[in-house]
Parts: sequence; C-alpha cells; structure tokens
Amino acid sequence: MKVIKSDNGIVTECDYPRDDMLPVVGLDKSIQYYILKKGDKPDFNPDYESLKRSEPVLTDEPVPDYPHFKYAVKTWEVVRHSNEQLIAKLNE
Repeated sequence: MKVIKSDNGIVTECDYPRDDMLPVVGLDKSIQYYILKKGDKPDFNPDYESLKRSEPVLTDEPVPDYPHFKYAVKTWEVVRHSNEQLIAKLNE
C-alpha cells in the first residue's frame, strides 16, 4: 500500500514495508508513516481556473484501524488562470 513516510522531516510517498500493515519491528523513532486522506475536488470553471493539489499536511490524528499510523491530508486549491492564459485561450 502506498503511504506517506516522514523521516527526520523528509516527506516521501512510498510502499509500506509490510503487506499486512502491522507495525514494523525495530522501526527507527524518527520514522513515522501516514495514510493519505484526499480532500474532495471543489467546483471550478475550467475556462478560467484550474486545480492544484497541495503537498500532504501531516497530522497527529491516529488512524482508528491502524493506531501506529497517522493521517496525512492533501487538499485541492482553485487557481485562477493568469490574464495571459485567458487571452491565449480566447485567441485559440
């Protein structure tokens, strides 16, 4: 399963080392694994806006079924197209 791993502040997406999702024996205390929660996509107008995915925000909220995991949350941001992008789109 893909998870988010934090190791001394370095955050990466990786495969969890155990298929059964049980705790890793002898895990270094500086390593914390997170299960990713993805926010819903907001409504947006693709003619004027686009969606941008956020970097994962690491939380202290434990995962009920796997208390050795915490949640990481990714949300969406609506980004308005620049004037140059809008003008180029109109001229297509």
